[in-house]
Parts: sequence; C-alpha cells; structure tokens
Amino acid sequence: MHRTWGSSWIGFSILQLLMTTGTIPRTKAPPFPPWVFWFIALAWITGTIAVTAKNLALTLTLGTLYLGPIFAALVNLLGSSPGMG
Repeated sequence: MHRTWGSSWIGFSILQLLMTTGTIPRTKAPPFPPWVFWFIALAWITGTIAVTAKNLALTLTLGTLYLGPIFAALVNLLGSSPGMG
C-alpha cells in the first residue's frame, strides 16, 4: 500500500514539475484524466486492506483514506471540481 501511495505522489509531483516548466501544457479541464485510474487503484488497494484489518483504529483510518480516492475519481470522471460549479 505504501508503494502505491508513494508512486502516486511521485507521479503527481513529476506531472506538476513538467507543467510548471512548460514541457507539457496545462489543461483547463479537471486536473488530469489519467489520474482517475490511479485513484481507482488507490481506493481498491486501501479498501482491501481496510476490510482485512483486525484493529478498529486501523480500519477507521483506512476507511477514511478509502473514501478520498473514490471522490477524486468521481470528480475527475464527471469533469467537475469543487468550487467550479
């Protein structure tokens, strides 16, 4: 799970670096459509571990972390970001 979340943040950082330096153009659409697949994978892996966790605190923590990628994937799929109408 740590590798998946770490890979996601490293990829996001590289994407932001490339957009900042102008190597790839910024989009006016929601952040970046391929991120939807990362969010789905993050939700699946985190949710699987949350279901199999034996500790209530770990289950609740991973459960909240499980909801974040689900909402992010939905926002990117539907094409609307908070505050954008």
